Amino acid sequence: GLPDSTESAAAKPVTFTIMINGSYEGLGAQLPNAHDQVWRSTGLFVPPGAVITLSVPQSAVRKGLVLQIGAHKEALYHKLAWERVPEAVTRFAVDSNVTRGANPLGGLVYVLV
Repeated sequence: GLPDSTESAAAKPVTFTIMINGSYEGLGAQLPNAHDQVWRSTGLFVPPGAVITLSVPQSAVRKGLVLQIGAHKEALYHKLAWERVPEAVTRFAVDSNVTRGANPLGGLVYVLV
């Protein structure tokens, strides 16, 4: 079943160790968006408002990696009226061994390569 809505999002910290393929050569210059970052799913979901911590080795720091929470990346700032919050994804540059992130809506966790 679904979790009880009265449970705290930060009730019990959990630690996972996940290997992410940190290489990506792109799809080839002839394709649109060929050199955009690729999303590597962690298979994890963060509850709304919960803060997560991503730890990486020094060799991964400042290499262009990004911690992303949420999967619905289309922003609605250009719309005259919003049917939902204008942006449902949060992104955090991996600029140190430890990167913290959260999303008020929660969401799936990705590392962008």
